Amino acid sequence: MKLDALASTARTGHRRFLRVRLRVLCLLLAPLASAFAQRVAPRSVCDGELVTAIETNSHPPGSTFVENAWLAVGSVVGIRHVLTRPEVIKAYLVVEVGKRCTELDRSESERLLRAQRFIASATVKAVPDGPGRIRIVVDVVDDLAPIVGGSFGSGTVTSLLLGTENLNGKGITVEVSGERGFGYRTGYGGDIIQYGAFNKPFTLAVGGEVHPQGDALRFEFSKPFLTDLQPNGFHVGATELNNYYDLTRPVGDDIFLNVRRVSYDLGIATRVARLTRSGVVGVIGGMIMGEDVRVASAPVFMTDSGIFAASGFPDVTNRYTPFNVTRAGVFAGIRALHFQTVKGFDAVTAAQDVGNGVQLGVFAGPSIWSAQHASDFLFTGEFYAGVGTPESFFETRVVGEGRMDRATQHWDGVVGFGKFAWYIKPSDEVTHIAAVELSAVQSLAFPLQLSFWDHEGGLPGFPEALTVGGQRAIVRFEERRVVEMITKRADWAIALFANAGKIWAGDVPYGRNSDVRAALGVSLLAAYPAGGKRLYRVDLAVPVNPDGAKFELRFSSSDETRSIWRQPNDLAIAHSAAVLQNIGSWSPRN
Repeated sequence: MKLDALASTARTGHRRFLRVRLRVLCLLLAPLASAFAQRVAPRSVCDGELVTAIETNSHPPGSTFVENAWLAVGSVVGIRHVLTRPEVIKAYLVVEVGKRCTELDRSESERLLRAQRFIASATVKAVPDGPGRIRIVVDVVDDLAPIVGGSFGSGTVTSLLLGTENLNGKGITVEVSGERGFGYRTGYGGDIIQYGAFNKPFTLAVGGEVHPQGDALRFEFSKPFLTDLQPNGFHVGATELNNYYDLTRPVGDDIFLNVRRVSYDLGIATRVARLTRSGVVGVIGGMIMGEDVRVASAPVFMTDSGIFAASGFPDVTNRYTPFNVTRAGVFAGIRALHFQTVKGFDAVTAAQDVGNGVQLGVFAGPSIWSAQHASDFLFTGEFYAGVGTPESFFETRVVGEGRMDRATQHWDGVVGFGKFAWYIKPSDEVTHIAAVELSAVQSLAFPLQLSFWDHEGGLPGFPEALTVGGQRAIVRFEERRVVEMITKRADWAIALFANAGKIWAGDVPYGRNSDVRAALGVSLLAAYPAGGKRLYRVDLAVPVNPDGAKFELRFSSSDETRSIWRQPNDLAIAHSAAVLQNIGSWSPRN
């Protein structure tokens, strides 16, 4: 017994001795292990080191950062996917070789890359390259480049849209379209947009269409305020639109008024204050802008066989007088935002950046020339606020503009939009979204109606609703759950939604108050590649209290990660020529 006890004591002492020796060895090797870990495990943050090199790696859609096993979908139709070129990627990087890198520089570079429409996801990492030195490693996964769209009617193709988001990997969007005119002329058109133009964060765009009943031309060259780190921004733009605006009546066929709108702007702004490295930023600038609006004095009917004069419509005949003005004004903005990365808010699982804090921009400009010898002031403003965490986030955006006659103090051209959204994520797979959208127009220089059937700002389930007005309120609820389906190279989700809305008559032609309308529905959502921002969506909406159709089936494809920054389609065309939408929209959403 004593021998056993002694043996047990010896074994215990031996184990203690081994533990002591191992602890001493660990302490001796700790500095070496730390140094080894620093060499093996790449860092992802910057802390004032000198940038020695920038390495860019592009991956095709559906690939991962580890392997490029997937060939671009475009190859099946003979279109070879070309990876986004390094010069396009570097155009949106804030970090530079030979300069010190801060964590804000790195994170802003990553955010700006994620914001590009041809990039599905992006990471920017700092890798040690000697004492006080780092090299930047950028990985981006391209989004699907092909653009395909169209419409069908009477058993035949009525329109077709083809293009690419990233021509030859150069960040160039090219679209060409065609439309059958039937009783009218054949329509055709195209757009070319260069992102990262001249290897800078510039956007250069030209385009136009010849519609069966109208035409359009547009040009834009801009350096928008993408980040607090840039010292200045500018915008030069011009558009000409000539088309027939549709006016829905409570009873009878729609009537149409021809509207011709020409607008132009030239503006520049500069950063004037920066209290801290990531704190409050101020911007001030000036802009010259002009607008010419001419509306036909009488409406017409548009039938399958052509255009015919319409008489007996006093509500719109000679209602609109020509409006032609040139103005100069001042833009000022203040921004106190810091961005945080969240996942699965507006896309299925994609990372997006939302702004925590507030942002305000205003523009004021008097008319310096008017064909009607009128004198007015144009005021516009935008306000954004966001607060929360990746698990619960609330944000709001309010936009407004109007012209005040200096003699009569009367307000014309009033346009307003507000959106309030709350995101709740109890888990990685589930997202709850509640949103309220408010839209309003008053005393416009051209005919415009807000409706339930607008695809962006309306109410699913009411594609044939006849009620239109000058104010609209929509409440939306959605519960989304990520599921596994078909292939893991794509993200999939099932959603249940409930929407309700109301329209008030306002002062628009044939405006009426509506009852509260509501719809319930189910959606299938997909994103490709997995982690991509672009949302492919099929919605089945069934109205609770129908107004026309018994149900609606919608197919859509869009980048919803900027949804709070995007206005409804019918409201977007109500705004004046330029202002904040052009030079001042330092987007708080990516």
